Amino acid sequence: MIEEPYRWVEAIANRREYIETQLAAGSPIVALSYSDGILFLTVGRARQKIFEIYDRIAMGAIGHPGDIERLRMAAIELASTEGFTRSAADVSLRRLAHYSLSPVMKNAFEQIYGAPYLARLLFAEVGPSPEEDLFLRVEFDGAIATNGASASQARHHFAVLSPTKQSAESTESFLGKEHSPNASLAESINLALNACSL
Repeated sequence: MIEEPYRWVEAIANRREYIETQLAAGSPIVALSYSDGILFLTVGRARQKIFEIYDRIAMGAIGHPGDIERLRMAAIELASTEGFTRSAADVSLRRLAHYSLSPVMKNAFEQIYGAPYLARLLFAEVGPSPEEDLFLRVEFDGAIATNGASASQARHHFAVLSPTKQSAESTESFLGKEHSPNASLAESINLALNACSL
């Protein structure tokens, strides 16, 4: 009886390691606020990784194409249903991620006898100004990270989706020093390309 929780924890650790290994070959995605909106940029021609979800919401993803497509379709369906039953103004990225996608991904990850989602997701929602743009990352285990300010952390106007933690940290550090939310599109493209080449 005592061994059961340990076995579950060990299985989860093995599952995490397996998924990290599977995602390590992906190419990064950079999303930046700029003067006229949000720029999503990635390099590579293997398959589409950036999608429109709803009016002001976009998504980028790294992972297995089938899992990415299932999650993309779920996000579109949830946003469309919310917009139809209420109004387009009621469709919010926070609600979509926190109450719909994250729980689904967390549940799939923790059910050790089923298949997890082999995907990392990056969402962006265009705000009334570049300073109010929202960036939100959903990990394969349902964990959510945002650009939102807290007492100990400044608000970022960019986000990175990277195959490894080390590459994400180096890209975020670079963008933290170089990025301005009021830059032009051309400046933002150059910065994003430099960030992807790190």
